[in-house]
Amino acid sequence: MNTGVITVASPDYIDYEENHSMKLTVAAHADNKFAYTTVWVNLEDINDNDPIFSKDRYTTKYYEEQTPHTFVIHVS
Repeated sequence: MNTGVITVASPDYIDYEENHSMKLTVAAHADNKFAYTTVWVNLEDINDNDPIFSKDRYTTKYYEEQTPHTFVIHVS
């Protein structure tokens, strides 16, 4: 089995939010001979977006006698 590396010429076009998979046409060359094939690639999402909150500031109180695992605040 032959193996190799697939290099993407324009990675800016790869975006998980737009497509979860991509169809790539792969070109291989050796000894002045070329071959082409199609490869389907499943993309994985990375956290490339900054978090956005609905408020600039959140305030809550938590008392020292509260039991562990007590709900404190929900933010969105």
